[in-house]
Amino acid sequence: MNSPTAAGDRAARHLTAEDLAVLRAALREQLRLLRDPAAPAGPASGAPARMVLADVEAALRRLDEGRYGLCHRCRLPVDRKQLLLVPQARYCAPCRRLRALNRASTGAVTSAAPGSPPPSRRTAGPRRAAGR
Repeated sequence: MNSPTAAGDRAARHLTAEDLAVLRAALREQLRLLRDPAAPAGPASGAPARMVLADVEAALRRLDEGRYGLCHRCRLPVDRKQLLLVPQARYCAPCRRLRALNRASTGAVTSAAPGSPPPSRRTAGPRRAAGR
């Protein structure tokens, strides 16, 4: 059974107090950079940046609530290495793959802005001159 207590216990077992401190510091630094108007890219202004900002804020809330490090889909622990690479990660590797497959099968485009034309099918690279 996946009770909140059992889920919190699983999360606590796979991440040490030191891991959690490092991850909290990384998330706070990301938050600071996303909100900093003096940062090279300025404060989070585009849709992707706002999504990252929301993910970072949500990860900090999960840390405060003791739910950090558990997959949102299956409630199993997210791999420690994945969290160290992407501290705001919400899904374990199998669930991430499943979500990607589901998006691909439904034709969802995640990188285009709403209302923008679909990406070109033309491949990047040098053009060949006519007649060659």
